[in-house]
Amino acid sequence: MKGFRRVPKAQTETFSPESDRIAGVGGHPRLADSLAYPPRALRSDRAGAYLSMSESNFLRLVKAGRLPKGKRLDGIVFWDRVALDSFVENYEGDADETTVEDKWAKILGDNK
Repeated sequence: MKGFRRVPKAQTETFSPESDRIAGVGGHPRLADSLAYPPRALRSDRAGAYLSMSESNFLRLVKAGRLPKGKRLDGIVFWDRVALDSFVENYEGDADETTVEDKWAKILGDNK
């Protein structure tokens, strides 16, 4: 192809113990994962970044009930990306001070 120079494969590859382990070199076959897809379960730092806020602000809003609570699996707390998407889609703006529980109560018709 005109304008393109073919680079030998050996010049484009970089090796490190970490990249070898992840790629499955050395007898431990694992898939290399560069996160080319959006992860479904997000830890608090990633969930905050997903919503364009700091981790501390994200956790403050979770504690206040303004954002969905995380789920726990073997001591790991994570947030469902789809639940965060749903929050953003249904958020009314600064005037919306209702908690997640209040919104579910309204949806389910549970008027306390």
